[in-house]
Amino acid sequence: MIEEFGSRGSDQKFGEYYVDVRIGGKTFALMLDTGSSDLALGAEGCKGCTKKTHHFYDPENRTKHNSNRAIPVGCDWCAAHASDSTSNSCKVLKKGHAKQCTYDMGYEDNSGFSAALYNDSFAFAAGDTGIKGLETPVMVGAMYKAKFDNPKQVQF
Repeated sequence: MIEEFGSRGSDQKFGEYYVDVRIGGKTFALMLDTGSSDLALGAEGCKGCTKKTHHFYDPENRTKHNSNRAIPVGCDWCAAHASDSTSNSCKVLKKGHAKQCTYDMGYEDNSGFSAALYNDSFAFAAGDTGIKGLETPVMVGAMYKAKFDNPKQVQF
């Protein structure tokens, strides 16, 4: 099914596969990760995020096609969905803003990220156009801090 959405990548070189998606009215090349259900994008102003194939996610800045801002996820949701694998907390990330749900994700190779959660729209895309009938609300992690060394061998 992924081939229908035009996945691309090379398991020979880096083991990274991407699919085009529309989040908040903008197209992103989303890396597929079969070991995680989290959806996170490098956000505008992220410390440690590198730009690979798309622009940074900016939940507060919208295009002329989608003027609705993403909605920050509140602390109630954060407290109700805590787990052993994800560290949730509520923080004020910008002066003058309310507290919102954030989470930290760490991996075996000591890479990881911190992200603020937002409610936004999601659709698989064909280039710069969302595939009709496939748009749905989704929770997106806007990464504000990251540590990703390019592919590293993990010893188990």
